[in-house]
Amino acid sequence: MNYLLEQLALPDDEPVTVAELKRHLRTFEDSSQDADLSALIRGGREWAEQFSGFSLMGQKWRLTFETTPLLIGDVVTGFSYAPYYQRVWRMDSTASGEIQLPRAPIISIDKFVSVDSLGVETAIATSAYELREALSRWPRLVSKGGWLMGSFRVEFTSGYADEDSIPVVFKQAIKLWAEAHYDRDPDMMPKYLQAAELLLKQFQANLQLA
Repeated sequence: MNYLLEQLALPDDEPVTVAELKRHLRTFEDSSQDADLSALIRGGREWAEQFSGFSLMGQKWRLTFETTPLLIGDVVTGFSYAPYYQRVWRMDSTASGEIQLPRAPIISIDKFVSVDSLGVETAIATSAYELREALSRWPRLVSKGGWLMGSFRVEFTSGYADEDSIPVVFKQAIKLWAEAHYDRDPDMMPKYLQAAELLLKQFQANLQLA
């Protein structure tokens, strides 16, 4: 395995409130299902993030990866053509000294280190790389001199700066996903899910690099 992606911290809030979902479902008076609706909102947000590759509320991630002898001096992490949630990370020897980050947009790079065989971390100087396209669908770290062979870890925070910055279609898609799993109508469920996917198709990141 050349990579490992781990979520270090969950978002503190959700992009859709229970009150907003109630208005969507037209269940204004009933408060007995608030906990279930909260779970549906979280499930919808996680689905939307996995489907699109975008983080909505701020959350912390760690990407661990290894270079190989074929990649001394440069490395690029890319994707094959497929829906975002089906893409497989790979280390590509047609590299140009870039590390593609698998969640967007990027709020900050919190740590970037190399790791030796004993697990000892050595910080990589911020002058050795730069973050590019942080707010786009393909944020990446670009080397100013080429990465050495070995193991590396990048910890970063991804998400939108605040709730108002989140595109409205994400919130609409989350509500549709939640409605599909709330009603569980066998005739309507596929239609709600298809509508949610169509809203987010524009955000699916095609990160195949030439």
